[in-house]
Amino acid sequence: MAVEPPSWNERYDARRAELSLRCSFARRAGVPFYPRDAPRGFGAIAAALTMGGILCPGMAATSVFDRLTQFTVRPWMDPREKRLTAAFAAVAEHIPTIAQDLASAWLGTPVTGDLTVETEKPIDAGFIDLEWVFTVDGERTAVVWIEAKHGSPLSGADQLAKYRRQLRLQPGRVHSLVLLVPADFDHEGVEALRPQDAKPDDGVPRLVSWQEVYAELVQARGATDDRLERWLLEQLVAFMENEGLNERAFDPALVSALEHMVHASDAAETVMRRADLVVARAWGERYARPKPAYLFDGNPSTYSPWPREASAGRRNWRGATLVWGLGSSVAQPAHPQFYAGLNCGSEGPLARPVNEPWIASLRQQGFELGPDGSDWWLTSYLPIGNLLSETRAPEQAHRLGEWVLGEFRKVSSRPPAG
Repeated sequence: MAVEPPSWNERYDARRAELSLRCSFARRAGVPFYPRDAPRGFGAIAAALTMGGILCPGMAATSVFDRLTQFTVRPWMDPREKRLTAAFAAVAEHIPTIAQDLASAWLGTPVTGDLTVETEKPIDAGFIDLEWVFTVDGERTAVVWIEAKHGSPLSGADQLAKYRRQLRLQPGRVHSLVLLVPADFDHEGVEALRPQDAKPDDGVPRLVSWQEVYAELVQARGATDDRLERWLLEQLVAFMENEGLNERAFDPALVSALEHMVHASDAAETVMRRADLVVARAWGERYARPKPAYLFDGNPSTYSPWPREASAGRRNWRGATLVWGLGSSVAQPAHPQFYAGLNCGSEGPLARPVNEPWIASLRQQGFELGPDGSDWWLTSYLPIGNLLSETRAPEQAHRLGEWVLGEFRKVSSRPPAG
């Protein structure tokens, strides 16, 4: 019986595990592990594990460009969360006082000493997004692990608990696990405390928003006299503003939006519920799970990747569903819009390099590719205001439903290659 060769994902995971192991041995032995030592191929993995911040003793600090160029936009993915973390790591590494001030606030005790920065740190429970280690006279005085989120949820309910157990085993006087998230991150049920509510070295993860970090960076930018430091801080502040992670104050438009929030939610539920009936009648029955929530950032409506009468190419759709709902795009995170397109996990067509031309052709038609944790999304967007050519809910719902069906047809008209 013929044995099937390992899949691309299996080979990727095996090579990543090999590099992680080699990095661990290098760290314990006190010798540097350079990209040229990595096996040929899978260059992105080698970069993530080496240039991404594994600083063995004697290795020079990673350059800003090394950090930022790892996570460029690809035809099949946009690693914006990793890119944000890399930018933050680069600035902290080159302006250590930023890390010292933030760590002092998070731990509730003064933190000083030399700083070592590591991204994508491999541990038994997975990978830590960002590690700061502070040393004085060679002794590790503080260790901060940062789990950074920007557009994705925690990988599981026990993710922070697993990291806490691993962090306790790390040498150092004080330790802190920080969950760094956007201000609107849903942290209900997450066991974490804001720094002002915690006690020093209590072992409880800290809950910190990117917007709080933004405020500290703005303050540091105004306080420094160093031209290079000011430039780096200005660049990171501008980057965070583009990502929608800056602090916002109330203005007349926001006050008006809050005053109309209840009515807006009612309208969204009515129009989306009716539109879903239009889609289901033409495309086929909607999946029962997850139950759609007809509101902003709620569960989407999910459908088969092919209409009821189609049969060709179904095998290549494995692991994928068509989705639509109300959310925001990567390009405009602060603007609610309707979206429609394809969603899949790590085994779906969006994660297969063979489908890069297919993905590129859809992006040329206005679809946007974006990751969300372990999921992949390829969606197009419709501004809510485009429905205002109609004034009644049934007509607006029909217009929305027909748009969703049109986007579904664009995706399914030519199945992925593999």
